[in-house]
Amino acid sequence: TIHKRIYGGAARLSLMQSHMYAAGEFYFMSSDLADYVANSLTAEERSELMIRRRIEDLDMATFIYSHPMPIKFMNLYPRMFWHHPCKSEKCFRTFWEHQMPSLGNIERPVVPWTNYCQTILNGRQY
Repeated sequence: TIHKRIYGGAARLSLMQSHMYAAGEFYFMSSDLADYVANSLTAEERSELMIRRRIEDLDMATFIYSHPMPIKFMNLYPRMFWHHPCKSEKCFRTFWEHQMPSLGNIERPVVPWTNYCQTILNGRQY
């Protein structure tokens, strides 16, 4: 089976773009979507689609959702298997040695709606 038009990561909500997007610490897309973004969209088209706040993960989602066919979004937030924000080798090694075995077993809501409700009530848009 060839997996086409699959995109995912930890779900975030964009009120500015009116869609879900995968948070920048980890996201993935199928090779056909990578090809679409890199080779089918022109630099001018990507520039027009970008928001001006330079939010890379939100821009990438916007590029992906510009595909003419439906996109399957895989929300990995409930079972994240990565840790953010480790920025050094020491942090990664410490996390790997002490917390990695339990990482995928942490129960999370499907989408962290409480955070979004506060964001919306405070008038912020992403």
